[in-house]
Amino acid sequence: MRMGSSASISRSDSAARCGRYCGQSRQTDSATRKASGFVNAVMRRATRETAPMPARESNEKSYLAVVYSHPRWMVERFVDWFGVENAEQADDSEQRRGAPTSSG
Repeated sequence: MRMGSSASISRSDSAARCGRYCGQSRQTDSATRKASGFVNAVMRRATRETAPMPARESNEKSYLAVVYSHPRWMVERFVDWFGVENAEQADDSEQRRGAPTSSG
């Protein structure tokens, strides 16, 4: 699931702030604030600075790994096993699949 940069920052910041609400003592509040600030700074910088997109013509496996957000080793195996076109179709269909739900 993809989310916007501000939602990603907020979610990461919330996870870092968990602190005493997750069973930790008040003594960890200072460390929690520091961790939260660090996570926030890293996420904001990551949204400002983007890496260049690999050219598909020169390195198709790197291109597919970036486009479909899969580890390069996985894309390499898919391409080796199924060929470029089928690997890309598998990556694309995996990205379109809905989130799991419970019917209970």
